[in-house]
Amino acid sequence: MSYLASLEGPLANAINALKKKGIENDKLQFGGETPEPARIRVPSFADSKFQAEQALGDWAEGGLAAALNEAMPDYRAVHYGFSSKIIAGEDGFDEHYRKGIKDTCKYGKRADLLIVKREAAVEDDVSHLETADLACHVADCLGAIEVRSSRMESKVHAAYVAAQLEAGKKVSTPELNFTVKVEDLIKVYRWIEVHDRPQLYSQVFLDAVHAIGIREILEYIASAKKLKIENPQRSRKYTIFVPISVGQQVGDVPEYPKFEVVDRLTKNGRHDIYARPVGGKIAVDGGAICDLLKA
Repeated sequence: MSYLASLEGPLANAINALKKKGIENDKLQFGGETPEPARIRVPSFADSKFQAEQALGDWAEGGLAAALNEAMPDYRAVHYGFSSKIIAGEDGFDEHYRKGIKDTCKYGKRADLLIVKREAAVEDDVSHLETADLACHVADCLGAIEVRSSRMESKVHAAYVAAQLEAGKKVSTPELNFTVKVEDLIKVYRWIEVHDRPQLYSQVFLDAVHAIGIREILEYIASAKKLKIENPQRSRKYTIFVPISVGQQVGDVPEYPKFEVVDRLTKNGRHDIYARPVGGKIAVDGGAICDLLKA
């Protein structure tokens, strides 16, 4: 059975569960191209908080790619998701941003990393290339991995929760989660529909790495007794919280990164000051990652 075919039942069940939670039909349109927005609103600037989050995400993606390359003798990680070091407001950002939106509407959401055969004739970074031009490489890949970063230490959090509960105190967040936007899930499904390759979500904490497959996310949505969904009134974008215990721990962070201060002067005279992680080391179980992608 193909990976796409294996999603048919879980997807139908997940959609039914989300409808029961009150999510509108027009927010659950899986399959086919997504209509391009009538107007694409391009961010005019990126504040210090956004740049700090981007720096943490870049560290997690780079560290995980290096860890995968070390742990998987037959495969390597290629930077695949649309990304750019151009900051909102800088020259070239407008064109790059619009290009990414249009490509995602047509082909679906490209994950951050593509796992290809070690000898594959493809660059280590293809994030700047068109999706259509990469189809042959994707067709022969093991799968793709979306990388999420977090400022949390998962083991410290788990110990804190245990201590609070033992003391008879309530805890607002008893377990850390994979956060899955319904809008993104639709775009990921479209990518799988086009390429028929598996995709994982990975959550890189500052002490551990957890991962979960798209099929397992759909199965959780359909079967969860207490499905937690957030619906911010401003964005109107539903976010599903999937406990990390539903996935699998696939790695650790044996060397904690250092943080250096970045002081960036913008064209209009504003200083964006934030902390950027450097160094450190992520280690993963290559066999576990392969098993998740092959499951």
